[in-house]
Amino acid sequence: MKNKQFARWAIVLFLLAALPGLTAVMAQGQEPARKAPLPAVTEVGESVVAYPWHDDESEPNNSFAAADSFTSYNVNSILGGTIGYAGDVDYWAFDWSPDFSSMATNIALLVDIDARSNGSLLDSVICLYSDDLIELACNDDTDTRDSLLYYNLQAERRYYLRVSDYDGRGDANYTYQVFWSSPLLISAAAANLGTGNIAGIPFQAGDILADSRFSNVGHKWVMLFDLSDLGVKGNVTNLASGWRNSDYLLLGFAANVRLPGVAPIVTPWDVVTFDPSRIGPRTEGTFGSWWAGKDHGLTTAAERIDAIDWPDWNGTTRLYISTTGKASVPNGTGGTLVLPDDEIALWHSSSNGWGDVGIHGFPGMAGEDLIGLSVVEGCSAWPYLVVIQGSGVLGSSHFAVNQNQIASLELGWGAGDDGFLWWSGWNYKMDAIENTLYQYWPGCED
Repeated sequence: MKNKQFARWAIVLFLLAALPGLTAVMAQGQEPARKAPLPAVTEVGESVVAYPWHDDESEPNNSFAAADSFTSYNVNSILGGTIGYAGDVDYWAFDWSPDFSSMATNIALLVDIDARSNGSLLDSVICLYSDDLIELACNDDTDTRDSLLYYNLQAERRYYLRVSDYDGRGDANYTYQVFWSSPLLISAAAANLGTGNIAGIPFQAGDILADSRFSNVGHKWVMLFDLSDLGVKGNVTNLASGWRNSDYLLLGFAANVRLPGVAPIVTPWDVVTFDPSRIGPRTEGTFGSWWAGKDHGLTTAAERIDAIDWPDWNGTTRLYISTTGKASVPNGTGGTLVLPDDEIALWHSSSNGWGDVGIHGFPGMAGEDLIGLSVVEGCSAWPYLVVIQGSGVLGSSHFAVNQNQIASLELGWGAGDDGFLWWSGWNYKMDAIENTLYQYWPGCED
């Protein structure tokens, strides 16, 4: 009996001792849900840019109708604002209107918020809206509390960016900067790379880096796409921005690869889509099958794809492609088109046929292996941006170029008279590029 009484008292004493903790747990359950802590930052996601904060707001700008508007032919801009009180939100409006009707109508937009990285208290959330007030994309965190968003815009439309604090807080210490840009995208070649580093950002051959140029601060680098985050090992060798009004990337790989969510093995003759739910050093999203080379005449080892680009929209699906060697493809009229590895072909869905762009005729290009491509449509000066395997001498003025550099080629009037090289501190071989606008190149800036 004494033993039973002792056991009962032990239980009572235990419950009394635990009561304060149980009460605290119950009280916590009644509080608003808080955001889970981020995992420890294991890599640098973007380069540091020293640019003093300045206030560009015209309050009140807390609705679509009252949005602060800025229009720029050179889209790259830095804007400063403050979430000045609890419940405050800021709206910014951007109109993409090319100065000339012949200019490209697509533009890829990178919105990069700096707040916590500058000592601000703001836990930013950003959302992008179209001119019909449809929410297109949102982002809360990257690998910090700052936000990052990528989207392919359409010309002659207005877009809105909404900035807020995750917890609805705000005061004079909740400042932020918006780096609004159309970047150059790069994926490095795998050969002898291991892990590279640009502006403090480590990267590998499966990653995609974004380089945005700002006239007042120079270049800002961002890790846009980290392949290893998606559980995939491989080398991204083909890259293009997706179609307008989407956040898609188009990708191709150097060898067979298994991608989550894609049933068949993806081959070097294929192009897949990546639909991100989060970009940056904590990349998340889904892959999808899109373009199978075997269905369009690409079957041999020489016909593996080593460069792509998505053309400006003209009412039908098309794709620029360069292959690793000589390709024989249907021309859409029952014949065959032969394409050397220094050539660009334009596939179009209307007849499942191919056309020859004619880059083979650029002085010095014959015999070079074109492995990186971005077509700057509407730019009459330097419309083709290319990376070649190894090194070569291009143009009638004989400018030397290697795989660490991007060369621009002009095929119209004065073809081959000159060229432009880009490297901007980049010291690694490239095998995939995408210029999302024409601001980097002479003759396409103003």
